[in-house]
Amino acid sequence: MKVTIPALNDSKLIGISVYNVVIMSTIGVAVNMIIRDKPSALYIFTASIVMFCATLTISIVFIPKVRILWLQLILIRKTLAYWRQPIAFRCCLRCYSLL
Repeated sequence: MKVTIPALNDSKLIGISVYNVVIMSTIGVAVNMIIRDKPSALYIFTASIVMFCATLTISIVFIPKVRILWLQLILIRKTLAYWRQPIAFRCCLRCYSLL
């Protein structure tokens, strides 16, 4: 199924997130087999892997959306600042391509 709304088309980012979780889980299982006899180290390592994967997945999916919203906010501020200028100044900016 093809999504035509770009804001909802996260399949590439979700695929990257799943790939990262699979790789980190594989590494985590291998290291857990090695440090099985040290429960404190095992707990710290497992908790670290889980926190890292969760943070990375959330970052991969949501940082691009936050960036788009931030850039739109900057564009709105620039547009409002332009329209708050006196008419003669706006014309001067347009004529000399200072925008």
